[in-house]
Amino acid sequence: MNRKTRQRNAKKADSDNSESLPANVESVLKELESLPEDQKELVFQIQATQLIHQFSGPIPPPAVMAEYEKIQKGLAERIIQMSEAELKHRQQAERDDLEHKHSLQINEQKLQHQEIQFNQKTMHRRLFTGQVFAMISVLVFSVGGFVLIFNGYTKSGIVFVGSTLTAIVWAFLDYRHTSKKEIQAMDEEFSKQSDSDK
Repeated sequence: MNRKTRQRNAKKADSDNSESLPANVESVLKELESLPEDQKELVFQIQATQLIHQFSGPIPPPAVMAEYEKIQKGLAERIIQMSEAELKHRQQAERDDLEHKHSLQINEQKLQHQEIQFNQKTMHRRLFTGQVFAMISVLVFSVGGFVLIFNGYTKSGIVFVGSTLTAIVWAFLDYRHTSKKEIQAMDEEFSKQSDSDK
């Protein structure tokens, strides 16, 4: 296609579009037609400038919404509905996340509470087992000491019975001292845990 054919096609297209173009654009096109050929060539070499509109947020500005509405009736309303749906979805996701974190925290507190109860039961079981073995040991050593005394081994029998009684007294005093500390520590930990549950 030569230049004259292109110009004719451009003039024809301009005349077809002139009804929809603003008045200032029409005046620019008429001035373009009146220019000499070499100047027209320079004008056609000018590069177009691209205008970029940016906005932030879920809904475009009113001017852009009006343009969308011109393109298709009801499009602006659909954009607003999409934005509202996205907002509801985001809020629900945040709510679910908070509920999940709260649920995890409650489960963690329950596990800590169960661990404390398990430790208390284990401690009581160990104490009971220790007491049973201590009682059996005391009986064996006491009976053994008395058997030695009745068989004529008085000194050995007294040592057996005396050491058994000494061990009993020492264990009883140490048990009371240790168990009070352990029970107090466990009670403090349990009360802290129950306070944090509230």
